[in-house]
Amino acid sequence: FFLARSGLWNILYFSLLLPRLTKQLGGRCTSIIVSAFGMIFSILLPFCTTELTANLAHLLATSGCLSQAAVNLAFTNNAAG
Repeated sequence: FFLARSGLWNILYFSLLLPRLTKQLGGRCTSIIVSAFGMIFSILLPFCTTELTANLAHLLATSGCLSQAAVNLAFTNNAAG
């Protein structure tokens, strides 16, 4: 069940939320925000006391880190073209 929730979140996040954020705020601002979320939830992860909260913190931390990679890739592709 936890893996299914993570997969569904990633589908929704990367197909709906991240493109809207990037379009509304721009690449650099989105990069700053997702980096901050990734950092905050990565710091909070060891302090989670239940499996559910640890799973949610991990889900959000991973989304932040992967979003940073996706936005950086977009920066690199746009600079090359």
